[in-house]
Order: sequence, then structure tokens, then C-alpha cells
Amino acid sequence: MEYQQLGNKIHLILQPAERNEVNLEFTYSSGGSWFEQPGDRGRRHLLEHCLISSTEDMNFTQLKDYCFAQEISLNAYTDRLTMTIVAAGHKEDFGKILDLLLKFFLQPVLLQADLDREKEIVLREISERSGDPNYVLYYDTLKQIFTPESLDNNQVLGLAEEVATTTVADFARMYQQILTDSHLIFKISGGFSPTLAIDKINSHLDTLGLLSQTAVYPIDFLPSNQFNQFAYLPYVHPFGHQHAEVTIFLPCPVTYEVKPAQDVFKNLYLRYGGILYDRLRDELGLVYSLYGQFRKSTQALEIQLACELAHIQTIVQEMESVLSNFDRYFKPEKLDQMKDKMRKREDIAMDKPSFLADFVESNLLGFGVVQNYEDYSRKVQAVTQEEIWQIHHQLNLSWSHRKVVVVSRDERIQQLNLG
Repeated sequence: MEYQQLGNKIHLILQPAERNEVNLEFTYSSGGSWFEQPGDRGRRHLLEHCLISSTEDMNFTQLKDYCFAQEISLNAYTDRLTMTIVAAGHKEDFGKILDLLLKFFLQPVLLQADLDREKEIVLREISERSGDPNYVLYYDTLKQIFTPESLDNNQVLGLAEEVATTTVADFARMYQQILTDSHLIFKISGGFSPTLAIDKINSHLDTLGLLSQTAVYPIDFLPSNQFNQFAYLPYVHPFGHQHAEVTIFLPCPVTYEVKPAQDVFKNLYLRYGGILYDRLRDELGLVYSLYGQFRKSTQALEIQLACELAHIQTIVQEMESVLSNFDRYFKPEKLDQMKDKMRKREDIAMDKPSFLADFVESNLLGFGVVQNYEDYSRKVQAVTQEEIWQIHHQLNLSWSHRKVVVVSRDERIQQLNLG
């Protein structure tokens, strides 16, 4: 795996491998829907559809026929923070695919015909999703938890009325803003020539003067999720389940430095076979499911579980017990087992040609740090019982500051006292 930074905002992540397939993913680090201005909500998702629709030489139909004949697959996606275009094909066509993606990414052709066609598709998608009970419940719940300007309350699909009035001029304005704001990440894996990739990318960037530009936002820019005021939030919703969906937020620092230890803790306590997981699900039979993650945007450990209403109070008491008594529940042998499981799991994942490149990109976008997997793996294997105790102690101290959210259609959740 090779990483290069060109200029101030260009990042090349290359992982050549003995494969017949080659995969390319080019990302605008600040191309996502969170950066949209009022009046543009949903338009970046529409722009993403149109970026890969035509070139100077091929209209939509011609491009589709060309990709079919060459066995090239194209796609693009937008999330809250980033926008990415992707392509995959045979290694013998790498030069063609690279040229195609560089045109889409750096010099897109934005046509009225493509806008009209994709606009109808996106408007149907908005209509369908707005009628999806799970989609509605998800965002309705987030509105109860976080303030309106928080990251999680941003909806990539946006507003139908603003999408409907989009013009090609809007596209040109938004694309230029994305190019100005963003770091540009070129990630390539599989069967390809790194020298050819570097030369072609360098040539395009130099011609466009992008090597000397600076991004407006740092590559790991992350708006925070600000909580509304609550300790216990019972949310009765007609689309909720009859059972309860519970989320518990425990404040704790989430940083690059503690990530290896927190990853071990997460697996050791909150995943299948973990200490808290086994206690609540297998020993006591109190939960249907249990999952946890340390999130940078909330600076908290978020624990999500599903259970019957009658068990919620007991579950919270058991969680408090596990998090307040390290010596009683901690199992030293499980720490060694879990680190070995993580090693094997990641070794298997490395069979994927892009694994190392994906890992580097994740750390760049998440923490602004270039880290290779070998370094991370060494840190995971070096995690000690003392480091696990420190995380456990931090969570024990933060228990009194917990935030508990319970979602159900059953109004009896309003009678619980879980704060």
C-alpha cells in the first residue's frame, strides 16, 4: 500500500495487487449534504447522480453502451460529509477507466438532459423514502435526541421542493464550491500500474492548477452532534415497535490515541461473546440484540439494544453493575482471546484487495492521520488490562451523566424513570 500527498489537498492511496479486477474510488472530503446552503437541500445528491452521466464525447446512452461493452461498472454516492464516485473493471482497461473517472471528478459535463432525467429519479426516491416507516422513525427519533443543526439531523435526500427547482447553473455553482472546500482523495486498488496512475492524476491536477490550492475544511472536519436537554427521553411513535429500542449515551473522549484500546473494549464487552453482551443476552436473557460503538461526533459510547419493556429497568441496573465492578466481571482470558479474534478477523479481511487502502482512508477522514494497518494492529495487540480498566473507569464515572432514549409505540415507556 502506498500513500502520497500532493500539494496541500491531494491524497493518493494506492494498493496494487495481483488481481484481474481494478477498483477506483475518488472522494470529495467536503462534498456531502451537510455543507449545502439553504435552498440547496438535496441538490448535492442530485449532482452526484449527474456527475457520471455524460462526458464531452459521450451522452448518457452512449456512455451506458460504452461501459456495457467494456465491462465497466460506474456508481456514485453522497453521505452527510463526503461525495464519492466509483468504478470497477478489468485491469487491462485501467487506463480507460482512470481517464473516465478523472473527467467525471475534475471536469464534469453537466447537461440539462441529464438533470431532467435524474431529477425525476431523485424526486421519486424522496417520495418513496418519505413514505417508509423505518426512515420516518429514524429521523423523527434523531430530532428528539439532537439539536436541529447537529450532523445526524442532516438528511442527504433533502427537500423535494428544492430539488425540483435545481438548474444547471446551480450545479456549476455547487460543484465549484465542492472543489474549493474539499480535500481530494484518489483511492485505487487491485490490478493496475501505480506509475501510470500517479502520472495521469498528476497531469490532470497540474493542468487544472489544483496542486497549489488549499481546502477550506480540514480532511477530518466533523460537525458535532449536540444533545437536546434530557436525561431520560421516552419517545412514543406510531411507527415504533411494540418492544423497546433503547440507546444509552455514556460521555467519554473519543480520539485517535485511544482508538485501539476502545476498539478492543468494544469487542470485549459489547459484541457477540463479549462480557456485557453475554451477561444481558445469554446469561439473563434480557435483550434481543446488543451493539455498541465509540462515536467521535457525540464523544460518547453509544450502546443500542432491543428488549421487552418489562426488562428495561433490570437491564439498566445490570449495566450499571457491570460498569461499576471491574474485578467482578472482567475476564483476563477473554482479553487475550478477543485480541486474537480481532487479529484473525482482520487477517481474513485483508484478502479484500482494497482493505489496506480503505483503512488508510478511514483514518484520514476520521482523524486526519495517516496510519498503516500494521501499526494499528501492533497497538491493538499491545492493549493491556490497565488500559481496559481506564476505559471502564471512565465509563463508570460518566454513568451518572448518561442519557437514555427509549423508543416504542407502547406509552408505558413514559412511566419509566431511567435518568
